[in-house]
Amino acid sequence: VRHHGVVGHGKANAFAFVRADAIGLAGNEMPADLDAQSDLMQRLEMIRAHAGVHMGLGATPEAITQDVPASPKLGIVSPPQDARTLAGEALSASDGNLTARMVSMGNIHRALPLTGVLGTAVAAGIEGSLVHSVTQADTPGRFALMQPSGIVTASTQVERREGHWHAEFAAVIRTQRRLFDGFVYVPGSAAVDLDAEHRRLATGL
Repeated sequence: VRHHGVVGHGKANAFAFVRADAIGLAGNEMPADLDAQSDLMQRLEMIRAHAGVHMGLGATPEAITQDVPASPKLGIVSPPQDARTLAGEALSASDGNLTARMVSMGNIHRALPLTGVLGTAVAAGIEGSLVHSVTQADTPGRFALMQPSGIVTASTQVERREGHWHAEFAAVIRTQRRLFDGFVYVPGSAAVDLDAEHRRLATGL
């Protein structure tokens, strides 16, 4: 089976990548829509299993499928494009550098896992790689990945030394946000007791 794909072996997880257009996809499909296509999922597993053999994780594709279902992970990549998130929010192609979906344990992730973000970003920084070929980035080493749950940004540094590529570091950039707030309703008698306890603690008595 021939596909436009690439394999990579990181310290945390092994990854294989395939271009979305090489398997008849746009790349911005929703995870559930991909999961529902049994023929597609079988094809993706075949690609993943063959990549595992090339990585030395098993002797045959069948052995990879049976004995190593979690590795390698398979990424589906495409150029940045307009899309919608699982929450229905609109994403503009101009906001990202590439689009990615990740297959793990036979399903499409609803959000790129952290290791998937790092592995994809490192591959995007390697000139001549499949992931680099679909990446549109103005800032070297900084990539905004468009994925089902939104956009996640990663920072990487890769260098070519003596004919080999080396990943110096990779990091995910996150911002703090409020997760939730709310109210707790208690009986009036309990509120009086709580107020008295608060005064006691404040005075140290």
